[in-house]
Amino acid sequence: MHIDASYIKEIRSREGVFLVEQVVMARFSDWFDLMPWCATSIDWNQVPGFVKARIPGGGEVWEGKVCEWASGLPIGKCSHIVPYYRWKEPSIALPFHFGIANLDLLYATYPNKAYVFGVDVGTSLDFQFGTVFEWDQMDTFRGSAELIDFG
Repeated sequence: MHIDASYIKEIRSREGVFLVEQVVMARFSDWFDLMPWCATSIDWNQVPGFVKARIPGGGEVWEGKVCEWASGLPIGKCSHIVPYYRWKEPSIALPFHFGIANLDLLYATYPNKAYVFGVDVGTSLDFQFGTVFEWDQMDTFRGSAELIDFG
């Protein structure tokens, strides 16, 4: 992600959106590397509680269906989501529904599968790496109905 891209700057100006430092993204990357992999993707069949959804379409109906699906996962208990791009770059945290509804914009210039994890914002930031889910940037979402723990 280019944190200085104009569309990201606009998103960052929204209430409840904040910067997630590169060191957190590096910690997530280390955790993420422990997931079971198959070529260039997570081998979701080896993830306990694996769930998959095909949600075709676009627009507000699509956004609503994606929010509904994600709300049923552990990430749905988090107040914010964090898109993962690269371990070398910072990211942003967005309020849950706003972030899920704008996945297409968050990954507009990103050519790979999209990965998102949750964070609870309270008296401190509680990053929930085990809430990660995957979007193929078309119509397929993969995640777990359970909190993932491969660490």
